[in-house]
Amino acid sequence: MTGVAFPRDAKGKRTTTRAGKEVWAAAALALESLEGRALAQDILLEKDWRHRYPKHLTALAELQSTVERAMCVASARGGLAALHDHFEFVVEEGEDDETSRPLADAMREAVTDGRTYLRTARIGRVAVSRSPPPAASEALLASARAWAADGAIERDVVDALERANAHATEWASERGLFKDVVFVLLGGTSELCPLIPLLERGATVACVARGEAGIKSAAAIATASECGGTLLFPIKPKPWEADLRFDESKAASWREAWDEGRAGADLIADAPALAAWLYALEPKKRLVIGSYAYLDGEAHVRASLASDAVAAAVLDKRPDTALAYLTSPGTAFPIPKSAWDDSKARHERENWTWWHQPLWLFTGGFKPNCRPPAKREKKLRVIDEDAEVDDASAEMHEDVHVHDGHLVLQGPNYALAKTLQNWRAIVARDDGHCVSANVAPASRTKSMLHVDAVKRGLEGQKHFAPLRAFDVEETRDMMCALLLHDLGHEGSSARPEWGRREDGDGRHPFDAFGATAAHGGTWRCAFSVDSIGKAAYVLGSTIG
Repeated sequence: MTGVAFPRDAKGKRTTTRAGKEVWAAAALALESLEGRALAQDILLEKDWRHRYPKHLTALAELQSTVERAMCVASARGGLAALHDHFEFVVEEGEDDETSRPLADAMREAVTDGRTYLRTARIGRVAVSRSPPPAASEALLASARAWAADGAIERDVVDALERANAHATEWASERGLFKDVVFVLLGGTSELCPLIPLLERGATVACVARGEAGIKSAAAIATASECGGTLLFPIKPKPWEADLRFDESKAASWREAWDEGRAGADLIADAPALAAWLYALEPKKRLVIGSYAYLDGEAHVRASLASDAVAAAVLDKRPDTALAYLTSPGTAFPIPKSAWDDSKARHERENWTWWHQPLWLFTGGFKPNCRPPAKREKKLRVIDEDAEVDDASAEMHEDVHVHDGHLVLQGPNYALAKTLQNWRAIVARDDGHCVSANVAPASRTKSMLHVDAVKRGLEGQKHFAPLRAFDVEETRDMMCALLLHDLGHEGSSARPEWGRREDGDGRHPFDAFGATAAHGGTWRCAFSVDSIGKAAYVLGSTIG
């Protein structure tokens, strides 16, 4: 193993459970409260972490969502710091020994030594006469309206898609949405990644993926050539070029690199080199770094952390950089009251629907999706001598509806890989960066369908309205349009200004995840998705 790695425990073994629990505990301790300390202890002492982790992670999200803004951000920083300081970067590894150092040190050195370890290959651009397609097609808009009516996505998703279409030309011409931006896609060949939609719109896209993972994709190359997009990707230098400074204006030969097996880069193994590459890439343009890598099991944590390390290093050197994520509904954070109310109403209506009863008995029972709301203290703004001030004596309690979307089947590694992205979104926005982190629905990707039990369960969810599984193209195109909306619309929740406002409802850092969410129905379903898993499998196996 080389690259980003879990830390060794006291016995010298790299274990995922202990490392993960220490990260969660660090985030809880950073709250600097008695509740946070107690939760950290509960996390560290939990014996059955594999099956009981959702309870603790939801409790942490509830604490983070109800404390004041500064403490929420501090907790997110604490979790990220534990990841970067404790996880390691393995430089070399043999059968009996290895050379490793803290990940934070490896990333810091890569962007400060002045060398570029990777070269750039470029495909495109050619002049095109036709206009690029709209942000959202008419077919996608029609589907989105139906999904919103059913409760599978929130209504503001439709509003955002319509706004993106109405202002797409303006954003492209006046704000340089495509001309002055490089979209960096980490895990750029994953199925839900917007590689093709962005190239179709004439964007410049830097695709980071392993060579064998599909950089050679004929579709991507054809799109880059036919639609005026520009495709960039890293290539490793020839051995005798490794220590030479590289003139970025001399684009490398991508055909030669492919033939010699030097195309692409491994996100986990090459994270420091990728950070240095992006630091120097197209210096006159703004970078938008999207994290789309997905792997199974513990490798997902390492890939997600590698993406975070690359993004954090570039943010530090190029402060106008924006970030993009596909937020998972399978974590915990606050949802809008309207979604919670709908879930509660559905539960009251459907709790004893006739066909639910035998399934309830057979599969162990369904749990209500609408957890009791938590209370967030909120200082009132009062007028004192013609000036608005915070009155510490005048406080009110605001209901916060934290949704527990964890699936025990997915496991604690998945939860850590996705939640660390939520933490980075919170921290980066607080630091003044634009962060697009819209919730994306469960989709029929190969990673979901290659396990038969998961495939059957996914298809069976549709029997619990308003749950639905989305096709890959539906999700990819919708989330790409929402990304463009977040970058172009000044009032988007992706903007740091949105989170800094204190005079309106819902400006807490965690509340941003409740905006423009395509959750696939998980927020509004009568029952928690985890509790209906067995029933969904039975229905998916027998009815389809």
